[in-house]
Amino acid sequence: MKTKGNWVGTLSYGHADKIARTTARPSEASRDIPALPLAPEWYARPELRPVLTGHDIGALYRALNAAGVSQRQLAALTGTTQSQVADIIAGRRARVQVYDVLVRTTEGLGIPRERMGLSFWGPDGKW
Repeated sequence: MKTKGNWVGTLSYGHADKIARTTARPSEASRDIPALPLAPEWYARPELRPVLTGHDIGALYRALNAAGVSQRQLAALTGTTQSQVADIIAGRRARVQVYDVLVRTTEGLGIPRERMGLSFWGPDGKW
């Protein structure tokens, strides 16, 4: 219907209601975190020791990516976005040095804190 030179009518939202229902909310997204397809022993490899103790998250992500873990999986497991993971892998982001982020990364990837020097306790449970 046309009124006073302007088009006036009803708005069609199309599939907006379906999109709203399928969009994951943060609480729902946390339930969809993919399991890491690597055994915990994978982190004990000699070539990863300097990467882990040096907190070189970019090199760690590159090694995990080469082992078949996707950037999307890494993002979901570590609580970041896929674009942040891509930037870290490419070296476009500064080195990760914030303790909370390092802990979140180790916990998300199943890395014992001792391997990254983030714990006062050794792997044998002694001080």
